[in-house]
Amino acid sequence: MRSCFVVVAAMPLLTAFASDSFSAFAPRPDLVAKVKAGELAEAHATWWGFDEADSTDFLRAAISSGVRRLVVDNVGKPWVTKPLFGVSNQEIVFESGVELLAKRGDFMGSEDCLLSLIGVSNVVLRGPGAVFRMWQEDYRHAPYGGGEYRHTLKIRDSDRIVVEGLRLTKSGGDGIYLGGRPSKDVTIRNVTCDHNHRQAISVISADGLLIEDCVLRDTKGTPPESGIDFEPNNPRQSLRGIVVRRVLSENNVGRGFEFALGNHDDTTEPLDAVFEDCRVVGCRDSFATHKKDDPRMPKGGRIELRRCSFEKPIRSGIVVVRKPLETIAITVEDCVIADAAEQTYIPAVNLVNHMYDNVPIDGFVFKNLVVKRSSPKQCDWLNSGETDWTGIGLRRFEGDVTIVDPSGTRHVVLDDAWRRKAFPCADESTLPRVSFDPAKAVVMDRKPGESVRLSPIRIRNNGRCIFYAAKAGPVDIRLDYVVCNPSYARRTRKRPQKPIEVKAMSGKTLATFPFEEGKGATVSFAAPAQGFYALEFDVKAQTAVFKSSNVPIALEITKRPQSMYRDWGEFYFAVPEKGRRFSFFAGGERLEQVHVKVFTPSGKKILDEPELGGWARLQPAAADAEAGLWRVEASQSSTGACFEDYFFDLTGIPGLMFFSPEKYWISR
Repeated sequence: MRSCFVVVAAMPLLTAFASDSFSAFAPRPDLVAKVKAGELAEAHATWWGFDEADSTDFLRAAISSGVRRLVVDNVGKPWVTKPLFGVSNQEIVFESGVELLAKRGDFMGSEDCLLSLIGVSNVVLRGPGAVFRMWQEDYRHAPYGGGEYRHTLKIRDSDRIVVEGLRLTKSGGDGIYLGGRPSKDVTIRNVTCDHNHRQAISVISADGLLIEDCVLRDTKGTPPESGIDFEPNNPRQSLRGIVVRRVLSENNVGRGFEFALGNHDDTTEPLDAVFEDCRVVGCRDSFATHKKDDPRMPKGGRIELRRCSFEKPIRSGIVVVRKPLETIAITVEDCVIADAAEQTYIPAVNLVNHMYDNVPIDGFVFKNLVVKRSSPKQCDWLNSGETDWTGIGLRRFEGDVTIVDPSGTRHVVLDDAWRRKAFPCADESTLPRVSFDPAKAVVMDRKPGESVRLSPIRIRNNGRCIFYAAKAGPVDIRLDYVVCNPSYARRTRKRPQKPIEVKAMSGKTLATFPFEEGKGATVSFAAPAQGFYALEFDVKAQTAVFKSSNVPIALEITKRPQSMYRDWGEFYFAVPEKGRRFSFFAGGERLEQVHVKVFTPSGKKILDEPELGGWARLQPAAADAEAGLWRVEASQSSTGACFEDYFFDLTGIPGLMFFSPEKYWISR
């Protein structure tokens, strides 16, 4: 391999006071001169000098000399230094017993790192028995003022990097940070990262990364506090060719291994990662991958867990949040989850969708997964209650699982019969979504022009309503802005609140109205013509309550389920003709149950779910599918469990939930 050398020309020779105890490591200006002349391929840092109070200048000069192989000698005392920066085409060998120690009282910059490799290539850091140490406790207090980016080792925009044998400890950020554009061909081997502030290792992007035979433990300070956190900052930061092998992640406050993919979208290269023979002990969750907010994800990709042991997680062994079939395929093969979850309601494998997602979480293969439990009273190995959503059925959820607890051993085959039982709402009989067509609407307004009281159900986050003006003229709709998350409200109080927008069905904005916390809003609008209009609002994590209206108005749920919050109340939906096939869905969360009843237009109760903690589906037979206005009641569950977030959805007919039985329409 051809190598290039970085030569520092005309640099004054750096010297240091050498006491008798360090006479063996006295500066060697003669040898430094030969390095500068390119006559030596190997050098020792002590040739430039050593100062037990501050060796920064010596280390910087030695590194920037461009020598192919640099040995940092064990002088019996720490090498105290300010931030250092590596160069290309260099191997740095830290002798056993060497301690590279951050200079106390320095590193005032919030992103000052002990050693940084930025925009370099062909670098080896080797140091069996050597330690990189910082002053973590100092960085948490004045004058530093906190922060999470003072890493012991930062690698950014760099290729062909090897880190081997080092111990990286007490950082003000991560033990190792790998970021920037996808660095290529990085190896981290036989490394220990312990007692770091944010992560043991952060991987922002990589194209060819091997992490093997490492120990990652005792991360504590600021979230996520995981062993390895794979967390891109933008869609261009891909994660390709990841192999994690024989790694122990132990006693981290966060997860053992974690993929936080919130910034990936459908333009990102598919993720590719394999974990082999790894062990996670005592972290919050052993393994997790999650995607929040933006639901877009790249097609394809894989994560494979082979022969891994997940022991004594505080919560779950495996957590997956939001993963449709066409995205990352997850395979769990010959793995063990032992003694998961201190709380009996938390499963060993926790698969979670956002309740407003409209495709199932799918694409899993479990081959010989063994779940060991200390008590038969613990939650079943998998939660299926929160993974019963509307949308197409499960297409790849298969394998076999063995559950071992004091009551015996149970073998479960994940076949069609098991899927139908575990995921009763995610099968091929689910009907498609139907958009609202104003041309097919027949309006039923029993009190034309009069304001009527609307059902006071609190609608969370954001929503879109459709209303009908029988003629050009005044429209009067009143609603309140009700806080349900005070802490979020305090944090965001200074941000401007989005106004209510009234739009034509074409999408053109016709009017806006202030909508602020504690003030509510009156939508007093002069409709320019007869017809349908839209009303859109966004209260973030808070709620909107519609109080009254002089026109027929409906909450539109044609694209996704709608989130509600806490209050007792009623909604109505219209079935256009007898025998029409439709599906109504109601959903609660495991710890936030809701009592839901559904009544036909004739008053027959056709659904009663007193303790709904997942999705329930009503898909009546043709004989029970009466034409007319159906009524839905929501109230607190019969168990008295926390009554907060719950959800409604409709498929097979236009997704419209009406606030009043006196003002509605039927879509023929």
